[in-house]
This record gives sequence, structure tokens and C-alpha cells, in this order.
Amino acid sequence: LKATIAAMAAMQTVSAFNVPVNHLGLKPRAHERSLPVTRHARTAVHAPAALQLTSEVTLYGNRNSRSPLIEWYLVEINKQYTHSEDRASNPNPFGKIPGLRDDKVELFESGAILLYLSDKYGESNTPEKRADAAKWIVWANAELDGVLFTRDIEARAPKVLMQLDAILNGKEFLVGNQFSVADVAVASYLLFIPLFHPNFDASRFPNVLQYMDRCASRPAFQKTMGTNALQYLKVQMAKKPSNNIFNKLF
Repeated sequence: LKATIAAMAAMQTVSAFNVPVNHLGLKPRAHERSLPVTRHARTAVHAPAALQLTSEVTLYGNRNSRSPLIEWYLVEINKQYTHSEDRASNPNPFGKIPGLRDDKVELFESGAILLYLSDKYGESNTPEKRADAAKWIVWANAELDGVLFTRDIEARAPKVLMQLDAILNGKEFLVGNQFSVADVAVASYLLFIPLFHPNFDASRFPNVLQYMDRCASRPAFQKTMGTNALQYLKVQMAKKPSNNIFNKLF
């Protein structure tokens, strides 16, 4: 009983957008915090119900790391978890966050964690579905990360966002036109733009902008990542159509 109470006391929600951050520093500094207990109960990604009670997931991180994007997916699939800021128990051997422990399984790196959660508790229950998820999660970390988490976003991001804009033409989501872990990986990075680069003109990429708005409007996103991105999206979407024309990129 004492162990159960202690685990429940460690549960928390965080908001990456509701904490003041110096966007010139790009990656926020971590601060140890203790937040109140909360439970999440909404799902939009269909997960096998029989797997929901098989183990206790502990996510190690804080609001100034990438752990909120892991929480976003956990809330989407209605997987209960404990959120811990105890760095001494963090399974990441490099001491960084996020890290995750699920029974005897220990993981680090946000992409690897998303792949595991999707495979065990989410929608990636066939090799084909795993492949669909993996290509976007790996792309988000290998390509999108590098062009967004930089001081020189204007020189690096437009070409990639133009390509993504073409891919999203006529689509609501990335895989099978249904929300999935792939969207968590990609949209979470895109939705850091308002935080790190509030003056970036995203109206040039209307399909990407609408995609960001769809994802940011999801209750699970707002519960774990916050609502501040919505104002940025509103301003960008209100710009005149002429501002959406992509000129003289190369």
C-alpha cells in the first residue's frame, strides 16, 4: 500500500508551453519540480484494452525536456503512468531525460520510447504498422529536429517544410489519414516553433499550418503540452493568402 501511495504521489502533468523559456537558448534548462497528482482518461488512438493493466510505466523527465511529448502519446492511448523527476532512478545511462521504465524494460531517447509504447500499448501491432510509425519517428529526430532546433531556422527549415507541406496536401494526418504515434513525433516538434521561434512565418506552408492546428487542438495535447501554441497558430492562419506564397527560397 505504501508503495502504491508513493507512486500515485509522483504522478503529474506538465506543460512545455506554459513555462517561460529563453528561446535563444533553444533547449530549455531542466528544473526539478514537484507537481500535484493527476490521472489521464482520454484516448483517441485505439490500444488493446487487455494490455492496459499489464505493467506500470514510469516516465522520467520534467516540463523543460521532451518528456511532455511522451506524455501526450500516453494520454492519447489512455495508458496510466507515473511521472518522476528522480534523476537517481532515471534509467538513461547518460543521465539525460526523458527516460522510461516499464517493468524490466528500460529506455531512453524520445523516439525509442515512442516506438516501444506504440508497439506494446498502441496501434503498431504489425510489422507494416511499425514501419509506418518508425519512418516518421526516425525522420522527426534525424531531420526535423536539426532544422527546427537551431538559431538559423530561416535558412534551414523552409525547404524541409515545403516538402512536408506537399506530403500533407489533402491529408489530415501522416499515416492512413488517422492520428497516430507518427503525428505525436512530428507535430510535437513542429509545435515547438511558437516557443523557440515565435516570429517564424509558418503561413508559407498552409498544409503544415493546418496540420499543426489539428494536432494542437487535441485535448491530450493541450493537457500535456499546453495551449500557448494556439495563439501563434491563430495569427499565422489569419494572414492574407498572398503571404502563403513561397518565393525565392533557393
